Amino acid sequence: MKTPLSIILNPTLAHDSVLGKIVLQKFESLTPELRSTSDLNTISLPEKSDRSLFEVLSQPGGHFICEFKQASPTLGSIREGDRIEDVVKEYAPFASAISVLTEKTHFKGDLNFIPLARQFCQHPILCKDFILFPKQVVQAREYGADVVLLMLSVLQDDAYRACAAMAERLGVDVLTEVHSEDELTRALDLGAKIIGINNRDLSDLSIDLASTEKLVKRIPADKRKHLRIISESGIRSRADVVRLAPLVDGFLVGSSLMAETRIDLKLRDLVFGQTKICGLSNSVDADLAYMAGARFGGMILAQGSKRTITPQRAAAIAKRTPLPLVAVFKDQAIDEVVETAQLASLHAVQLHGSENDDYLETLREKLPASVEIWKTLHV
Repeated sequence: MKTPLSIILNPTLAHDSVLGKIVLQKFESLTPELRSTSDLNTISLPEKSDRSLFEVLSQPGGHFICEFKQASPTLGSIREGDRIEDVVKEYAPFASAISVLTEKTHFKGDLNFIPLARQFCQHPILCKDFILFPKQVVQAREYGADVVLLMLSVLQDDAYRACAAMAERLGVDVLTEVHSEDELTRALDLGAKIIGINNRDLSDLSIDLASTEKLVKRIPADKRKHLRIISESGIRSRADVVRLAPLVDGFLVGSSLMAETRIDLKLRDLVFGQTKICGLSNSVDADLAYMAGARFGGMILAQGSKRTITPQRAAAIAKRTPLPLVAVFKDQAIDEVVETAQLASLHAVQLHGSENDDYLETLREKLPASVEIWKTLHV
């Protein structure tokens, strides 16, 4: 039996909106077989998922669902051409789950990305698409998805129930997306276990992190303890994470990661902030600092420390580590600082002495523009 679109879609969804147009195109692209609901009780099903997002989000600590997204309607092309395998390898050390866009027309996604992602991590894989029918859930699981996105801005309650019921049969978690108080109320009434609060208003595509703050407060305390809440869209900085972390169990981050040249460093910024491990004296320790999540590695070039190293040693470390390096100097000749910065490809020089404004101005003129100057102030 084919299900008419009118009993699938949320009646408040404007068909002439960006979201409405995308959903209608998605509906038209689905085969009659995927739209069919007559044989749901008899179809052959793939193996159940063995990676639970709910269980992962129940573990202590902040969690990040990191997304592979090559394009979007708002940004256009973001990072087309990158292999998902390479991106997932960058995400894997600090992500709790991987989100994979599979919608082709507007997000340049592909269901074939799911098994590729699954090969390179042990995390739950979220199939992020516009799911309208239960057989799309089956299809997502056939490709290896452990989680599916169901959007209450798109689906009526009965359509949601049908898709969620199929997900339960497959051991697949449902990330139920809401943006408004009405959608949140529906999610609670529908028994959603993982709720994603989208900070983007899909009617005009604006973003407001206050959406998460407002809606979390509307969840009764007796229900909140049984839910896992994700904040979606607009998470661009560590300050955003710190602001919302007390309210949610995790964050879904895509564009702000994919738009960066160094995804690995941006992820560390979000998860740990601008952390620096100082006193590095060899490349092994530099790599350990990088793997632990450090954003910068510090080396001491100032005289008088047990950990002081030579410019040549600093350069050798720089050649062997992906970690941006910062060197500590104290009242040293400007030419010495500049020469070391160039030799060791420093990200920054950190000054711990009595360097005055004239020193700083001259140093700035002589240093490569890409090298930052950090000045320690004694208080």
